Order: sequence, then structure tokens, then C-alpha cells
Amino acid sequence: MDNSGSVRRRKLGNDDPSMSSKHSQQSKNGKGALSLQKFFLILIIFVTSIIIIIGSYYQVLPWSVYTHGTNALDNLALTLGIQKHTHAVIIDAGSTGSRVLAFTFHQSYGGNLKLDKELFVEVKPGLSSFADNPEKGAETIVELLNKAKEEIPPAAWKDTPLTIKATAGLRLLPSHKAENLLNEVREVCLASEFHCTNASVSIMDGVDEGLFSWFTVNFLLDRLGGNADNTVAALDLGGGSTQITFALPNKKELLKDVPSKYVHKVSAFHRILSVYTH
Repeated sequence: MDNSGSVRRRKLGNDDPSMSSKHSQQSKNGKGALSLQKFFLILIIFVTSIIIIIGSYYQVLPWSVYTHGTNALDNLALTLGIQKHTHAVIIDAGSTGSRVLAFTFHQSYGGNLKLDKELFVEVKPGLSSFADNPEKGAETIVELLNKAKEEIPPAAWKDTPLTIKATAGLRLLPSHKAENLLNEVREVCLASEFHCTNASVSIMDGVDEGLFSWFTVNFLLDRLGGNADNTVAALDLGGGSTQITFALPNKKELLKDVPSKYVHKVSAFHRILSVYTH
């Protein structure tokens, strides 16, 4: 009995309250340190993700490149109403046909113009085919304007700029016939409910035709964010004219051999490029 009691007393004696409390405190400290590490790890991941997202959106990270297309952040901002769509309507009155392009854009926080969608519709023949019947020619433009109205919300019509540019087909007509066509087209455009003035309808000269085609091609290929070596040339094989346009390298020894009348300064996203067109 004594031995049993002695053993029992020794076991009870080992249950030191201070030791148990010490072990419990160490366990709590370990769990607290682990929780703190997890918190800081999550915080670092969260902050890093935010920096990457914002940096990519503002195009400030080394791997960021300019792109005209929309991304998930753009779509989210548009859904939340933070950014608004803007629209533009352009009609290319060419020698073989007239084409309407209705664009929907928005401007990102980084200042880049983002293309959301576009409409392209063509009718034939071109305006120049109606040199002796300008009213009939204007009817083809009305058809294109109606297509653009189907694409753009009515509430945005009055704020949507409308531009019509005729090219080589009208340039080759006698001046009075070309002017009669333009006057008829101008009337239907002013009545279209889009934002349009008398100056919005005109004949484009060859230089502008080349520069605009070059700018469009490089914009759609996302080539305007770098230097001249990053751009591509544009060769416009039209029905009544041909135009070649490309950016010149910024080298004086090359520029001096190029006729200055064919070189034009073009501002492309905060850069000035020398562009040859002829």
C-alpha cells in the first residue's frame, strides 16, 4: 500500500502547474507567430498583385506594351461606369465604293485610346460613278449612315463626330461635278443627327490619304508605342491612286537624301516621327 501511495504521490508531484502553464504559453506564442507570418505573406502577395495590375494598366512596367484592344480591367471599369464609350463615324468615299466605319472607343487611365469594336459596311459603286446624278450618289451615303445608326446608341448620336472623305475618284472629276456631289452628300450628313459641319465633308488630298492609312495600320498592329524601327510601311493600292508611306529612321545621313516635300512630321503617342509618303 505504501509503495502504491508513494508512486501515486510522485506522479501527482510531476503535475507542476507552472510547467503546464509554460508549455501552454509557448504553444500560443508559436501559433501567434505562425499566424503573423501568414498575415504578412498574404499582405505581400496582395500588395504585389495590386502593383502589377496598376502598373500594367498604366503601361509603366518594363514589360508593358501599348495595345489598342480592351482587357479585363477595361471591361470592369466600363461595367462599373467609371469609363464611358465614345464613338466616331468615318465614311471613305473611294473610287470603286463607299465604306462606313463606325468605331467605339474608350480612353484608359493611362491615356491610351482603346478600340472596343468597329463596324465596316461597303456599298458599290463609288461616288464618282454618280457624277451626273449627285442625288443618287447621296442616297448611297444615307444607306451607310443608317448602318452606323444601328451600331451606335441614339443617345450618343449628337456627340459622335461624322467625317466623310472622298479620295482619288472625286479628285479626278471636273471640279464642278465633284463639288455638286459633295454638296448633296453634305446635306444628308448635316441631317443625319450625328455631329457634322460643312467642313466634315471634303476631298482628301494624297498626302493625308497616305498618312492616315499608315497611322491606321500601325495603330491596329500596336506599333505606335515605340520608335520608327518598330513601325511598318503602308502601301495603299487604291482604285484611282497608289500611295506608299513609312516612318524614316532618325538618322541625318539618311534624311538628307530624301526629298523634303515628301517628309512630314507626325505626332504618335508623345513621339514625333518623320514619315515619308508619296
